[in-house]
Amino acid sequence: MNKPRTPTHRLCFLLLVASLDLLPFRLNATPSSDTVLAAVNSEPITFSDIENDSQNRTDEQNCRAQYQGDERRAKLKAIRLKTLDRLIEERLIIDDFTEQGGFIPDSYIDARVQDIIDADYGGSDARLDARSAILGETRDDFRNRIIKSAILNYMTSENIDKKITSATPDDEARQRAALRQAWLASLRKKAYVKILFPGG
Repeated sequence: MNKPRTPTHRLCFLLLVASLDLLPFRLNATPSSDTVLAAVNSEPITFSDIENDSQNRTDEQNCRAQYQGDERRAKLKAIRLKTLDRLIEERLIIDDFTEQGGFIPDSYIDARVQDIIDADYGGSDARLDARSAILGETRDDFRNRIIKSAILNYMTSENIDKKITSATPDDEARQRAALRQAWLASLRKKAYVKILFPGG
């Protein structure tokens, strides 16, 4: 979990922000894994964060299977930009959860881990570890994904789901979209977000 930001963290962040403007980067090229794409408060988001995102991996695999040449490069760039935007939003939400003093009990995470192992891996830790190895993921990575998901689900429930009043599916969808847009706008307003936009 993120720790409270200190003056030292803020100084490091200001130095990071200053360095972002000096970094050449193209999302349709192949940057190094530690290339910084954005920063939210004191935390950078790197290209490896995009590479390791499971939804992004799936979307890129599908793209590579369907497209070639310039069209593929354009589609990949769009996928990575979409993932970057989502990761920024997730970081904003997690930071807000932390600043409000929120925490996820270890007992909940332990139970959730076991539920997933039972449901998806036949109760076998070895099968989970084999799958994680294919993905280049450690058990801690797996656990952190569950923590992240729990926080995002909780914050979405508190800030969107519990405020839905519409009766019809269409009205609910419109209200949900409006609530989400307003919520994320409020988080961006009180946070410091620096994005290194790709060139060309």
